[in-house]
Amino acid sequence: MLRGAFVDALAKVDKQLELADKELRVAAWAQDPVSLDATTAFNERSVDSARSAVDSLRAYREQLSVAVSNLDKTAQQYREVDGDSRAGVNRNGDGG
Repeated sequence: MLRGAFVDALAKVDKQLELADKELRVAAWAQDPVSLDATTAFNERSVDSARSAVDSLRAYREQLSVAVSNLDKTAQQYREVDGDSRAGVNRNGDGG
């Protein structure tokens, strides 16, 4: 269930990043200095700088991806250990 929650969150973040790449950047409505300055400021805070909202979302996405990967590795290790334990029990005639 935990892995599913992280995978679901990852899919939602991916969708938001896809939308941001296509639709978040704005263009100046007028070519006056105020409109140009506002457009530049919005785009820098939203998509263009290393501290932009989209960059923060990408960092969050990476953390989710690492969490899913770690959960997958943990599950695989658990299956291997559980399989080894069951095999040992069966070899000793103590079960199964």
